[in-house]
Amino acid sequence: MIARKFSSRARRRVSTLLWAMILGFVTGAGCTGGQPDPEAERLASLRTERAELRRQFSAVQDGIRRTQAAALDDPGVRAAQESFYELLTASIVESDPAAAGLLERARQIGADLDRVSGPVLTTPERADEAVASASEREAVANELAAAEMALRPHIDRAMQDPEVSTAFAALQDSVQVAMERIDPNSAAAVARLKQIAEQMRGLDGQIARLEGDR
Repeated sequence: MIARKFSSRARRRVSTLLWAMILGFVTGAGCTGGQPDPEAERLASLRTERAELRRQFSAVQDGIRRTQAAALDDPGVRAAQESFYELLTASIVESDPAAAGLLERARQIGADLDRVSGPVLTTPERADEAVASASEREAVANELAAAEMALRPHIDRAMQDPEVSTAFAALQDSVQVAMERIDPNSAAAVARLKQIAEQMRGLDGQIARLEGDR
């Protein structure tokens, strides 16, 4: 997220893939004469299988996130990150000087998000403070989403710059090297994550077809 890219603590946070989890059971609607509905049973089986894959995906993803977060603290990764962000921002501003204001606003929101994201001691005496903190985090997160949406076209355009894209590739490589140094199994974990994602997409297609036939 671009705002986090301009905040030292927020930079270490890693964006994640979001998956909608389909849960539920078919209760036998459409069955006649007490006979089982093969399609309903198949849908129930596919949904159960997908739920299990989603559980596996989350477990593998959590491990990758921890390793990736540790890798982002590596001095070499931080240097590559700084180089990429400097080139990215320079390209954005060169293309549209007015975007400098958006970048500064994103940086400020990122700092605000860091400030309100710290732990709050939830005791009965501080219950109101905890509620207020949660409300403030939500407000800042919504503001962050709006800033990122405004910046997205500028980022996409800047990524077409060969110098920027090369710096980004170098950053990706440095993160991968650091991750493998921290956890030699990280490459296998990433491959497993992709495999699970592909399996889930296949199940989604089967589920959609069966639901469309009902």
